[in-house]
Amino acid sequence: MASGYFDRINRRYARHLTSMGGLPRDQARNDTAAKALIRWSAAEREAWLDALTNDPLLPSRLPPSDYPGQKAWRRPMETLRDAGRQPSAFKGG
Repeated sequence: MASGYFDRINRRYARHLTSMGGLPRDQARNDTAAKALIRWSAAEREAWLDALTNDPLLPSRLPPSDYPGQKAWRRPMETLRDAGRQPSAFKGG
């Protein structure tokens, strides 16, 4: 039972980590780039909430060794820092 449960959690975190890799690399300098950033942000949020709401958030010594939760918690901070720099280049009108 626990193995199947964590398999599902692992798949959800893997989906989230994949979405993190989809951050548009171009600065949001125009409407097209800004819309791409917004679409990415919505997909990332959906994947994160799906993973997080199904994770029991156990102390680090309890989940199985292949549990990606700790990595999944660190990666968003790095990627979202980069994403936060993009809107400053936008000159929308």
